[in-house]
Amino acid sequence: MINKIQERIPDRKPDIQIASLLIWVIGYSADNQKSLGDFSYFSTPIFLSTENVIIFSEGSAIALFNFKSFFDQLVAMEENVGIHKTAQLHSDNSELSVQLESNDEGQITVFLTYYAWHLNGKLSFEEKIDQSYLPAIILSVRRIVEKLSNKEF
Repeated sequence: MINKIQERIPDRKPDIQIASLLIWVIGYSADNQKSLGDFSYFSTPIFLSTENVIIFSEGSAIALFNFKSFFDQLVAMEENVGIHKTAQLHSDNSELSVQLESNDEGQITVFLTYYAWHLNGKLSFEEKIDQSYLPAIILSVRRIVEKLSNKEF
């Protein structure tokens, strides 16, 4: 099973890694969306590997404006260390939900929810990471936004 999944994952490092979640941005979900700017949706294969569960979904899409909003929320989280802040990223089809919550102890709780619509259910995971991972997450989201919007900010 893992071999079949590995054959479908791009042969490069993921664009974003947040705890057990790996996301690759592989392009526009429709050729005609490239000119739509912030409303362009990008194909984003999701790979989630926790201790006992592996999920691979190559049909997910995340809009550029969702990446931008996530970036802004992450920056606010980093600028307000020690203050409870939240950052959220959702796929367009509501299949994946990622929420990061910082606390005053230097940790970030990562809530990952995968909605399996075809099974009429959901899987939820919770992990803790240190706030020292936040700059790397911010940098990876920033790279995606700059690459997809062709703008530096």
